[in-house]
Amino acid sequence: MRKIAIVTIGIAMILVSGCRKNNSTSGITSETLKTTEAFMNQDYSQAQQYEKVLKDRHTTTGMTMTDTTCKRYDSMYHMQDTSFSMHLHQYCLEMMKMSGMDSNGMMGGSGGMMGGSGGMMCNMDSMMMAMNGMMNMNTFKMDSMMMVHMTNCPAMGSMPNTMQNLVNNMQAVRKEHMSLHK
Repeated sequence: MRKIAIVTIGIAMILVSGCRKNNSTSGITSETLKTTEAFMNQDYSQAQQYEKVLKDRHTTTGMTMTDTTCKRYDSMYHMQDTSFSMHLHQYCLEMMKMSGMDSNGMMGGSGGMMGGSGGMMCNMDSMMMAMNGMMNMNTFKMDSMMMVHMTNCPAMGSMPNTMQNLVNNMQAVRKEHMSLHK
């Protein structure tokens, strides 16, 4: 009976220490999130504009993706597309830090609930590192995976509907862009 009580208390202590939130938010505030959201809105708006120009160029007789103007707009589209993904990654990390799930909380090290080599932050950082080394990165897939990570971790709080809509809208632009390359 005494062993069961000791084991139960030990397990409770491990769970409490592993689930504690870090009270230090490393200077991350809702204003920081709003700034990152503004960058994402700008990235989306510019990508959408370049995509519209590319779509118009494709309906022009004789224009192909090998046209120098198309190449230039395609390149500018991809810069904004990549920038959007980088800002989304930054936004997700900021949300984690604001919720106290950063390096000293649930997400950190081997002691945190989601830390260690399989932790969410590690996975998200690994995705971004992989993107940096790709010649033809798939930002659609990367952002989809990041959103799945964010959705599957309710302890972080929920991403505002405006942000979810912004990511969904960018994903729609990406689908449209992929159709131009077929």
